[in-house]
Amino acid sequence: IARLQAGLPLANALATYHLDGTGGLVVERASLSLANGTISLENSRVQLSPLSGDLPLTVSDLDLAALATYGDLDGLSASGTIPLRLTNSDILIDHGTLTAQQPGTVRYRPSSPPAALQSGGSIDLLMSALDDFHYKSLTLSLNGAASGDLQAGLHLNGANPALYNGFPIELNLSLSGALSQLVSDTVQTTRVPEHLQKRVEEIMKAPSQ
Repeated sequence: IARLQAGLPLANALATYHLDGTGGLVVERASLSLANGTISLENSRVQLSPLSGDLPLTVSDLDLAALATYGDLDGLSASGTIPLRLTNSDILIDHGTLTAQQPGTVRYRPSSPPAALQSGGSIDLLMSALDDFHYKSLTLSLNGAASGDLQAGLHLNGANPALYNGFPIELNLSLSGALSQLVSDTVQTTRVPEHLQKRVEEIMKAPSQ
């Protein structure tokens, strides 16, 4: 598949797989390009009816700056794993983690901050730090159901040079806005279409020639 628009622009998708004759689809290897990086999968089996299985995705050199719509991310290339667990009713992410490969900068300067970031006090300090945060390490965690209860967390360690003379700061943020919704929409959209699943089941049930 040269290009697939499924919430995110996916490209260069290639998969080698086979039906195992026992109701399963075995993915020998699959890969696709996303945001200048690669998402790949090897040696995984999915039971088609009822739908179930584990898909341990490996993420390499993903440019999160190309995905984020909530702020500027300089030099943020991340790698990690996103374990997917398929059920007949949902797609679950089991403690996925992406880690920045090198230091960079986060600049969060919304013209109108969301309501949760307008309460003053420690929130003002957080907004000041994120105005120009130079991180030494950054980790994005994903966990939960793609149907809506997806939890995304962002852990940063670094400093804002203009805040308290660059005093080191460690931040742990829960994301419920654009980024977590973007991931959720993408995972839901890439679900196996029902008509395709039924067709594969029909082929598997047909007597061999």
